Amino acid sequence: DLERKEIVAILKKHISRIAEGQALQTGTEIRLNTSEKPLIRIDKDSQQTLVGISVKLPPVNSKPYLYGYLLRVLMGNSIGSRIWHLRAEKKLAYDMNAIQIQMKQAGLFSVYLKTDIEKGEAAMKALEAVFDSLYTDGLSESAFEKLRTRSITDFLRRNETKVERTGQLGYFETMGLSYRFVLDFENRINQISLGDFLKFIKMWMKKSDRIRVMIGPDHS
Repeated sequence: DLERKEIVAILKKHISRIAEGQALQTGTEIRLNTSEKPLIRIDKDSQQTLVGISVKLPPVNSKPYLYGYLLRVLMGNSIGSRIWHLRAEKKLAYDMNAIQIQMKQAGLFSVYLKTDIEKGEAAMKALEAVFDSLYTDGLSESAFEKLRTRSITDFLRRNETKVERTGQLGYFETMGLSYRFVLDFENRINQISLGDFLKFIKMWMKKSDRIRVMIGPDHS
């Protein structure tokens, strides 16, 4: 709730103390080797098992970010998402989420389930089947229209407060997308076609590119 001049004074006071460093090298795409370990197991003494699948995302610009956002909402953790039935119907998860992490040179998309220890293997197979279904069958035009609407609603909800909006404005400016990206989100996402989104899925969600992780007691 401060005036602009007061905010600028605070930023100058604290940021000016940070020594200037060397510029980071950019433009080199980060590559992941997923062929050596199809499943990464981490033995942990816990009361539950976490299973997850991740794929790399491309370097950031406006369209890849939007594709990743749509993918996160599609897979999601809410009613109507692709993984919801694993909790509501199959009882394979008591907690789950889809996460999009996007940096300049690469990003990461992950979906995880927290489940009972004895359900770990079944949960992993079911999660893999969700990825396979999306990769093979895609989604209909009507489902995509609903997805765009849900994504716009999700974005507005995530930017309700001044603190959240300020953080988002700074993030997009830092990523080189401009703070205007926040203001133009709805228009930009409505310009994404189903065909473009499906091409993105085919490019970045290949079975051979998935990293699978299981964390919990190892009884194998």
